[in-house]
Amino acid sequence: MLQIRSTQMRLTCYFLLVLLPLVVVSLFAIRQSQHALEMQAGERSGNALKSSIEYLDLTLQGIEDISAMVATDENLLGLLSRTESQLSPQLIYDFQNVVKQIAHVNSQNQVIAEISILHSPSGMMISSKSGGRRMENFETQDWYREVVEARGRNVLFVPDRTEYDSYRSPDPIFNTQNITFMRVMDLYGGYSSRNILAITISKNMLLGLVGHLSDSNNTDLSLFTGNGVWIAGTSGKVKALPQWDAGESDLMIQQPDGGKEKMLYIRAQSPYSKWLFLMSQPEKELRRETEPIRKFTFVIMGVSIVLALLFSWILYSRISSPLALISKGMKQFQMGNLDVRLRKLREDEFGYLVDSFNRMTEQHQQFIRETVEQELRLANAELKYLQSQINPHFLYNTLNSVYLMAKDYDAQDIEEMVINLSRFYRLSLSKGVETFSVKETMEHLMYYIRIQQIRFVDRFQVEIDMSEDSQPVQIQKLLLQPLVENAILHGLEKKKDSGLLSIRTELVKQPSGTFLSVLIRDNGPGIEPEKLAYMRAELDKLQQKDLYLNAEKYTSAAQLFGLRNVKARLKLIYGKLAELRIDSDGQHGTDVLVLIPLHDAKKGDTGV
Repeated sequence: MLQIRSTQMRLTCYFLLVLLPLVVVSLFAIRQSQHALEMQAGERSGNALKSSIEYLDLTLQGIEDISAMVATDENLLGLLSRTESQLSPQLIYDFQNVVKQIAHVNSQNQVIAEISILHSPSGMMISSKSGGRRMENFETQDWYREVVEARGRNVLFVPDRTEYDSYRSPDPIFNTQNITFMRVMDLYGGYSSRNILAITISKNMLLGLVGHLSDSNNTDLSLFTGNGVWIAGTSGKVKALPQWDAGESDLMIQQPDGGKEKMLYIRAQSPYSKWLFLMSQPEKELRRETEPIRKFTFVIMGVSIVLALLFSWILYSRISSPLALISKGMKQFQMGNLDVRLRKLREDEFGYLVDSFNRMTEQHQQFIRETVEQELRLANAELKYLQSQINPHFLYNTLNSVYLMAKDYDAQDIEEMVINLSRFYRLSLSKGVETFSVKETMEHLMYYIRIQQIRFVDRFQVEIDMSEDSQPVQIQKLLLQPLVENAILHGLEKKKDSGLLSIRTELVKQPSGTFLSVLIRDNGPGIEPEKLAYMRAELDKLQQKDLYLNAEKYTSAAQLFGLRNVKARLKLIYGKLAELRIDSDGQHGTDVLVLIPLHDAKKGDTGV
């Protein structure tokens, strides 16, 4: 368990623990009252649904009886016995008598919306309400084949779309607002007849059995068949039966798939037809009666918590707040915030501690300021010294190249060397500019490289590859020149031909941050392993913490002058994350890698 160390937190927790039993009892009482209300509402609605499903059973049994009576009526069977496909006067007369008889039956039962008989040979649909109309291609319809294959059993037909007759009136059988019970006539005649009896009832009549139970717009009442086919619903939308997880109980609270709130489901299923009424209602509507009590309880709990916090704050501010203030100030000072000062609000012992802390931080800050300023002055002096050392060294080597060229070749090549040399010095000595972009640095280096190419009669080629994101990065001027000079004089000078100097720049991400990577590579003979180990050991002696006081000791020696100078400048300017690495296999050239951390320079801007 996490140890609570704050005094204010402990006081607050003590007060809240006193309130915890009250909160738990209140929440339990609210939950129990809501559960009791849900059970009462479910029982009440469930009894009403059972009464409605019993009445529905009586209705369906009545329709079954009427259907059987009409399907076996000898008079109707005799009138429909003709098999002519064309309408003759006698057939029309017989159809009129059929209409009268089924209209009489229809008038005796208000539940039935319409009784129709399909005379299969002629394709005429004889209706108790609309007379007769011809049915086209009914033999190919799925409903017809299903009724014939049922061999006299009632088949429920639920249309999925509404069809219209020639007068643009909805067909009663093929109307989504109705359902129809169909069967083959002549039940006792071996089902030789293909005439179809259809008894249509309105969905609204079925919903009227339970419509009085819908007490809100969010309550939905739906009727399903025994195999889960949706018949009708007060919402008018086709729905699927939810997965029932309540076992034998007819009440269930569940959040539907894709729903945002829990629903109360109540079902009532007929033992005769297996049809099922399902009522669904948002659970929150059942809780409307207990909502004021629940809100009032939460208000009481909120007020109690606020009072507990207020009392703990008052006690804390008088006793523990001064100690917490001093502790916070010490933590900030420990983290490096030297400007932290505490307000003196009291004149007692705590006030004396605050005064002492403020005096200590002020004296420490003054000491740090003087020490840092002294080190910065020393570092700047060392940096200027290092920068001044490289210019005479470089000038000597360059002039020596001009001299050798003048000795071996004519004045035309010397002219080109002098032009490139003058351009190089013009950029190197630009006043007030301490940094160049990577792109400008490469242009600057090319002046020097061209001088060396002329000297060595183009015995080596140059390849420069700069990634687009590295080109705007600012670096110190003349930082890379000694490395290029070493690659040419100590690497490529020993090759007779096919020399190659490549310089590649890119931005790389490492765990410690983003770095500018500069790789200078030559294909010269490389560095012997013993000499490479010596060079690495000498360069490792240059640590940032020693540069301010000992830079002159490391850079005054003649050997490794350029490499020591570059690494010293890297550490002084870019900090401890800057790196200079040398690698060679002793036979196939040398790689020099410079890593410069971005946004970590002590001087200048290395950001893109």
